[in-house]
Amino acid sequence: MAGSFDLARDVIYPDVEGFAYPSEAEVGANPLFKKVETWIQQTFNASSCPVNKVLPLFVHCPGSECRQGEDSGSRYDEGQNRKALAIFEGLLGANLGLKG
Repeated sequence: MAGSFDLARDVIYPDVEGFAYPSEAEVGANPLFKKVETWIQQTFNASSCPVNKVLPLFVHCPGSECRQGEDSGSRYDEGQNRKALAIFEGLLGANLGLKG
């Protein structure tokens, strides 16, 4: 979706040049987006995205801890993972037309 890569591009990939969203990524080309946005607004009291842009949703997870796997060195946060899973389950259960 248009706008969904903006934050990562600005912070992590500032050297990426010539990036453009394809027409299929336009918000208007994805009617399901409005349903998901409305659900997010109602569930999290979130603001609307700017016209033709998708912004990330940041969810505060108080008390969660970032850990690092001994073997892989990968970082993970079980509290954030549980919260993300609950959000996805809520979206799937809202009967918006999403498929799991």
